[in-house]
Amino acid sequence: MTPPLTPYEKPRVTGGIYGRCFLSLTLGMIIFQIFSTLSVYLANSRVIRTVDVISREGYLAVPNARILPGLETTANAWCGGLFFTVTVGSLICLLALGCALVSSARPGLKKTISQGLATFILITALAINVKGFLMIETSALIICSCIVFFSARYLLKNVTHVFSISRTARHGIPLLVLAGLLALSARSGDSRLFTDFRDTFLMTNPLGMVVNDFYYTYTLSPAEVFKSLEQKQIKTCLLTLDKDDEPHRSELERILASNDYLVVSTYDSPDLALLSQSGKLMYFHGKTKIMESRIIDFIATPSDLLKNYSQKTDRYSFYRKLTGLSLLSGFPLFMYLMLHAALYAVARMFIPASRAAVASSAACFFIGLSGFGVLLIQKADPVTKASLREALGSPTVSRRVSGLQFLADHPFDPALYPSLFTSMASPSPVERYWFARAAAKSTDPSIVGKLTELITDSQPNVACQAIYALGMQANKGTLPVIVEKIKISGNWYVQWYAYKALKRIGWTQQRSNAKP
Repeated sequence: MTPPLTPYEKPRVTGGIYGRCFLSLTLGMIIFQIFSTLSVYLANSRVIRTVDVISREGYLAVPNARILPGLETTANAWCGGLFFTVTVGSLICLLALGCALVSSARPGLKKTISQGLATFILITALAINVKGFLMIETSALIICSCIVFFSARYLLKNVTHVFSISRTARHGIPLLVLAGLLALSARSGDSRLFTDFRDTFLMTNPLGMVVNDFYYTYTLSPAEVFKSLEQKQIKTCLLTLDKDDEPHRSELERILASNDYLVVSTYDSPDLALLSQSGKLMYFHGKTKIMESRIIDFIATPSDLLKNYSQKTDRYSFYRKLTGLSLLSGFPLFMYLMLHAALYAVARMFIPASRAAVASSAACFFIGLSGFGVLLIQKADPVTKASLREALGSPTVSRRVSGLQFLADHPFDPALYPSLFTSMASPSPVERYWFARAAAKSTDPSIVGKLTELITDSQPNVACQAIYALGMQANKGTLPVIVEKIKISGNWYVQWYAYKALKRIGWTQQRSNAKP
């Protein structure tokens, strides 16, 4: 054990800390990724079975048959699993690594820190499983945190390092400032933080578009892991009625379909099984009876009862909150540290380790601050009602986009601003995206035709917003076009938006929907 430093002893710092920490963190993240891949793979398998069942029953399936071959692959599950790894996995592994670093630098605190980490893991595990045992998620939490903590402790046992106030300030203050800016931006009532980031840094360059397309290709699969039944677009239902209740079948099937519970003739694992007996409905999830109600009550208030059923069968409510927290904390911290490590590796080739570390922190701070600065500059000259026409006719893309955003956010009729139609043919996908968003409220008779044309846009973000706008138009004449889009599209997100648009217009599933 390294003896504690005396007030007069000059600390001895040896190299290798960065590499050893990186090795420990990488090991934990890889193990977490394996668990995440398994979780997404199982969710994909459930989606495939559900789509197969509802398609054979004659319903319109989302995702369609074109998506299923991809869902069967391990590669798809691996890519989808990255969502959990860089969010929850980052938060858990970085926390364990931080505990290992502090306990290694302060051996006297080893027991206290170990107990604190164990308590955190125990409380988090209990919270995750409060509504039902989640084996994969619990295993990932416990195993990965232990692997990172103990491997880091082992790798750092022969490395002398200390935490000093000056060193902590040099590296911690820039990170805290950026974290504060992120928190303020996320809590701002009028903020579109993630949308603004995507529009500015992803959809404006080829590399950013690769990241954007990756996100919109692979994130619906992990979402299927922890969605509640209320959040799922399509659910399956087995409806078994006794002889006296059989006259209610047609009405019950209609009500269930309007709430996206599709009655199927047979399925070994339906989302909901309803069994009637003497005017009562019993709600089963698997073999477990969840609740019961009278048939007449279900007919009168189906949404409330189905929402209650969804809440009682939702095992992932805490895990969704943990993922959301990790998206705003673990993921940005992980990206910051990866950038810091890359910059340090380059700087270390030219300058000593201590100066390379400080230079890397300064560079990360400058890059992060520059990103916030770019987003802030874009809002420096806000569009008002008086300047809206000028903004929509501006020669610069960014100013036109600001005008379209203002129009989308305020109760003005886009039909009064015909200059916005020039944005529909813009080479910028960001501008076409916000044109569709703004046009959703237009009363112009020609807008439906223009939006129908735009749903064929090659950029999925634009196509999704055009479909959203058609849904907002609530023109029943567009139903066949949207249904056809679901059948032929090879993008799950586009189909997802199209199904929501159908529901907004008032369309309801029927067994004949999937037929040509």
